[in-house]
Formats: sequence, C-alpha cells, structure tokens
Amino acid sequence: MNLKPIKKLIVAGTAVTAVASVVKKKIESEAIKSAYTLPDSFTVTAHSGCNGTKDNTIESLREAINSGAQILELDILDDENGNVLMTHDYESGKEYPSFEEGLRFIKENSDDIKVNVDLKRSSASFAADEIIRSLGMEDRCFFTGVNEKDVPAVASTVSIPYYINIRSSLKEMFDEEYWISVASRINALGGVGINSNFRLITKKGVEICKKNSLLVSVFTPDSETELNYALTLSPDNITTRNPELILSKRRFVK
Repeated sequence: MNLKPIKKLIVAGTAVTAVASVVKKKIESEAIKSAYTLPDSFTVTAHSGCNGTKDNTIESLREAINSGAQILELDILDDENGNVLMTHDYESGKEYPSFEEGLRFIKENSDDIKVNVDLKRSSASFAADEIIRSLGMEDRCFFTGVNEKDVPAVASTVSIPYYINIRSSLKEMFDEEYWISVASRINALGGVGINSNFRLITKKGVEICKKNSLLVSVFTPDSETELNYALTLSPDNITTRNPELILSKRRFVK
C-alpha cells in the first residue's frame, strides 16, 4: 500500500489543527480584552505562597518566579535585634529566611520580575530600603502594607515607591466622595497608588483613583469567581495565590 497520500493528509491535518489552535487563542484573547477593560500595563502579582507553596520561603519565591507573573509578593518585619526577616508573623526563637537572602535569590534567578515588599512592621522600612539599595534592586522593588498613619515614618526612611493600604467600610466603598477624598489624601502623602482588598473597592473607586494619577492594586482574589469579579474592576494589578488562573487562561495578555 502506498502510504504517502495518507501521510500527506496527516501532515496537512496537523497543520490545520495548529492554525485552528492559534486562531482559537486569538479569538479568546480578543473576547477577554473586550470582556475586561484592562490597562495595557496590567500586571499579575504572585502572592507569597502561590500555587500551594509555603509562604515566605525560598520555595515560594522560586514558584512565583516560574509562574509567569510580572511581580511577586513577600512579607517582611524586623525582629528584636533589627534583623529584617521574610515572614508574616514573628515568633521569638523560630528560624525565618532573611529578607536579604530572599532578595538575593530573586536577583540571581530573574532579571526582570518585580518585588512587592509587604511591610508587616513599618519599623523595618529603613533597614529593608538599605538592603534593597545594597543589591541594586531599587528599580524592581516597591513597598505595600503601608497604612496612612505609617506614612510619615516610612516616607522619611525609604527611597523606593510605596502604595498605601486603604480599608473602606461597606458604606464608604459605594460613596464617590469618599474615593475622591482617598485620592486626594494618597497624593498628598506621596503614595504611587492604593492597595485594597478586592471586596472593598468598586469600579467607580478605581476610576476615581486613576483619574487622580494613582495606581490601583487589589488583593487577594484566589478562586475563579473572585478573579472574574476582580478583573471587572479594571485595576492596574491583581495579587493572587493562583496566578495561573489568569495567566494560563489568557485573561491577561501582554
């Protein structure tokens, strides 16, 4: 039997399938972009402990780097001796990775991923800023976890940008005047943007902040339903423990 015609059909069929796959992905991408009005600079942040890893560990940093997210998040605080540690909570006598160790690992394993340094104690800001500058990572790091009351102390000790955490009440989040006031305060305090729980901000709140030249980052939608809702807010960034739910399904297209 002459198998050449059959082989040609198989090859042709494979090519058609490949083209169809590319076309399908493009159609999906266009549908996604029309469904969610996302800024061109939209980013995804891999929350500490993403994809089932343990929070604030070298393993979690490696997973975040490999996830395809543009930013990774880690938590820091200072201990009683002034050492800056990579942890959300501190228990005396327990071992934690140092912030310097974590940041050095990031620098050695990625040339471009940015770092959201979430301050769990504002007192750690000065030492953390020194570590960031000593490693030449100023252009790749920014602080979050900064509350309005912490700004004077943080602003006087850091050289890198900081987002200011906003926690609105259910009543406030639907009040346009509240968001106008927030935008005015954040600009006066020198923040580059706001960091808010995705459940406590509305699309109008996002729009008002953006009109006032502020970036809007929301945290931490993790489930499919939560991420779908967070995307409708059109923020500049979403921080999630499941970055693949956005990245692999092409909801975010660079």
